[in-house]
Amino acid sequence: MKKAIIAAGASAVLAAMPIVGVFAADGTLSQTDIVKVTIDSACSLATSGSEVTPEASTYTATIANGGHNENIAGSTFTITCNDTGGWQLNAIGAGTATNDVTKMDASTNVDSDDIATGTTLDGSVSNWAFKIAKGGSDASNITITTGYDNFSAVPSASTKIAQGTSTSGNSTIAATYGVGISATQSAGTYTGKVTYTLAHPASN
Repeated sequence: MKKAIIAAGASAVLAAMPIVGVFAADGTLSQTDIVKVTIDSACSLATSGSEVTPEASTYTATIANGGHNENIAGSTFTITCNDTGGWQLNAIGAGTATNDVTKMDASTNVDSDDIATGTTLDGSVSNWAFKIAKGGSDASNITITTGYDNFSAVPSASTKIAQGTSTSGNSTIAATYGVGISATQSAGTYTGKVTYTLAHPASN
């Protein structure tokens, strides 16, 4: 009888003892936060010129019959990109002459008076044209599409006229216009328009 009672008492004592836990090893624990910020690729086009609205500038000249002016300074564009994807500048005629966006629309409202785009600028016929020049400290990174560094006809479809790879914000493109007026051109005001569009990245 005694032995049975002692055995039962021993089991009860063992059941009341706490269970030993698992302890961390000596030393320190650390956690690193990783912060990532994404900057989207982007380009900007700043224009210096005689602004009518933020989207348009007007440049004027007075020319006599039989005369010409090949130094009508247009806008200068400063192009800034933040990546190496490159950019391109497109041009297209945006005139309001009937059925031809490349003509200078006559204030006479006579369609036959409209001035066609072309590179004969000596006053023997009525023509108007444009050209561009590259500048800025990153001019060496700009390529002008063949021909557009000389007077060229205004394109009727969106056309690449220059491209570049600079990311410093010091790439410039300056537009110049030339107009020749024939001896028989009617008096009036003639309005031609060219829209320039910056595309990014540049297409091959």
